[in-house]
Amino acid sequence: MQDLRDKMKFQLTTDLDGWLRFKAEKKLRKNGCQMLASQDKISEQGQQERSVDRG
Repeated sequence: MQDLRDKMKFQLTTDLDGWLRFKAEKKLRKNGCQMLASQDKISEQGQQERSVDRG
């Protein structure tokens, strides 16, 4: 049971992190900082690969 709870908590935090990054990226794009936003996407892809390894 505890394992499931931890898994859900992890899922919530990753979703929240992704949402916050998405909002920040939109703000960046509005300000015309495309380069920063694309760099963020690259690091996000790396993070997703790492989380797959962990799971």
